[in-house]
Amino acid sequence: MKVQIAKTADGEPAFLFPASSRQLVIGMFAAALLTGGGIVMGINGDTFGFVLAAVCVALILGASRRLNAVDGLALTPTRIIAVREVTVRWEDVASARVSRSAGARCVQLAIPDRMDPHVAHTNAKAIAAAIDRYIREPERRARIGTQDELERLMGEL
Repeated sequence: MKVQIAKTADGEPAFLFPASSRQLVIGMFAAALLTGGGIVMGINGDTFGFVLAAVCVALILGASRRLNAVDGLALTPTRIIAVREVTVRWEDVASARVSRSAGARCVQLAIPDRMDPHVAHTNAKAIAAAIDRYIREPERRARIGTQDELERLMGEL
């Protein structure tokens, strides 16, 4: 499991669990194949082929921007950040568990009186375990973002 010591945009230390880009690359490859098929259809007189190719090119361009963006889930001393999705304070999270949403394994945060967010991640089980550790041992949160705490956490997971 890959975990990086990082800083948030506002300078808070964090453990970043980066999202895998594998599914994004596979989707881009499939869109490239459909683009080629759409062009062949268009050349053979089917207008829909050019429309298909244009849509697939737009999908490829959008996906390529995401490849270069920071994505994943970050734990900081004060909050949990699902990059580009949701930010939750530790005090608001009752627990974390692994669930499935649209076929993908997700980390589900239990937040009383709110809809529980689902964050898709390839390491959902380990992330949920880490979140539960920090819920049970809040005094450890202050060390998030340090090499010593990262080594301790990795040894426990």
